[in-house]
Amino acid sequence: MYSEPKEVSRSPRMDDNVSLTSLSPLDTLRLIMTKLTHDDAAELDNAEKISAERLKKVGSLTRLFEKATTKMNSLRKNSVTLQIASSYLPYIDEVADVKTGLGQFYEFEYNKETGIPASVPHFFLCTVRTKKV
Repeated sequence: MYSEPKEVSRSPRMDDNVSLTSLSPLDTLRLIMTKLTHDDAAELDNAEKISAERLKKVGSLTRLFEKATTKMNSLRKNSVTLQIASSYLPYIDEVADVKTGLGQFYEFEYNKETGIPASVPHFFLCTVRTKKV
């Protein structure tokens, strides 16, 4: 019932390990066409968009934690638990980093492995505690 996978298409990539003399004439032509049609400006634009999205998410998550900890401190509590959208999971480690993020001042407890695929929107819990000195 299961058959071996078959090659549908291939495209050579230029790197330090590829010698043009070792490529077939068809692969050489494919490589030349790839180089001619490659759009560096579009690639740079995509990288810029990804970077801007990352900065928005990190800033938004940082503001959320700052508001929550300000309220926690004003109520003289030691911890606060937040329900956060899964779209922030890729950025929580950066925000909670012990050396460069809010982890310098607070302890963060969360579970990134929820068992739910990343493509399915869901929520996760994050508990923030004041660090004991």
